[in-house]
Amino acid sequence: MNTFKERSNYLKAIALMSIFTFIFLGIEYLFVDMISILVSENRVVLSQNYVLGMSCLGFILYPLYNRYFKGLSRKICIVISTTIIGLITIFYLHPIYPLTLITGLVLFLF
Repeated sequence: MNTFKERSNYLKAIALMSIFTFIFLGIEYLFVDMISILVSENRVVLSQNYVLGMSCLGFILYPLYNRYFKGLSRKICIVISTTIIGLITIFYLHPIYPLTLITGLVLFLF
């Protein structure tokens, strides 16, 4: 029988996945929107493929990060969060294709 603590853990996991999915899809939409202003449809799809591939690489590398940098986790998370906010700002304020693509690749890796 499930205890209240187990149910609470499941609800917390569902809530965190919901928030992650919402943020991930929102950033992906912003990236595609910014790229579509700069280049043709074919290059938009190609750029989106690159970024989603980099995102898969980030998902694959996460367990390695979690294993080897567990003690530094809080400090690294603060640095990564600050970096992500900076990258979003860069590709929103400076719509240049190479800069936007590179920023998107780094952003989706994290």
